[in-house]
Amino acid sequence: MKKKEIRIVFEPSGKQVVVGPGKSILEAASKAGVSIRSECGGRGLCGKCKVIIPSKTGLNPLTKNEKSRLTAKEIEKGFRLACLSLVTGEAENVTVIIPEESRLEKRRILIEGFERDVSLEPAIYKVFLEVPKPSLGDVRADAERLLNVLGEKMEISLEVLQKLPTVLRDGNWKVSVTIWNNQRIIDIEAGRSDESYGVAVDLGTSKIIGYLVDLPNGDIIRTATIENPQLVYGEDLVTRISLTIEEKEKLQELHN
Repeated sequence: MKKKEIRIVFEPSGKQVVVGPGKSILEAASKAGVSIRSECGGRGLCGKCKVIIPSKTGLNPLTKNEKSRLTAKEIEKGFRLACLSLVTGEAENVTVIIPEESRLEKRRILIEGFERDVSLEPAIYKVFLEVPKPSLGDVRADAERLLNVLGEKMEISLEVLQKLPTVLRDGNWKVSVTIWNNQRIIDIEAGRSDESYGVAVDLGTSKIIGYLVDLPNGDIIRTATIENPQLVYGEDLVTRISLTIEEKEKLQELHN
């Protein structure tokens, strides 16, 4: 009787995942967060996704592509191509051993390089304002009062409008206003605040780097890096694009 759910155990990491019949070992690995080399994007062309599956039960027979890309000795040892090995449901558990040469090892990611002076023109900046207090002779609305001091016509976000009365009074009518693109007030803080940060993202084919930047002076405060999770679908953009053309459902997987 075929199983509706099959547990795949990946070694040496010990990670496990449950998939349904018809899923490839490569797809199961991706779901489990296990990285396996696949330069061709899982189309059975590169032969890089070699894995060892000790038991033949629960998988489709060796394909023609596998026989042409695996040696007789490898086949004897239980080698398969992860992208062409499909679980069939005859076995409840399938153990997959990933040899060292098939593992997509963590890469050294270059996050620093030569610096050069550039003119900073951030779309967001802050302005410190002293707003006149209301009086019997000046009963203007808080928003009008703020814009008059600013001296420019600008939109005010709903969030700012909602907290404007409280912030003005908490700051004794001294506030710091955050402006976007010289058009819209997007935040307001009580008192003087010069801090303003932005995030820059370098989205590469193999790596993603995020930079936390101090907008007033351009200093990089913090850097974070991860490997591009799309690597399992191919090491270059052309391979990934070709994969989505040939297999439409892969497009959503890449988006996710």
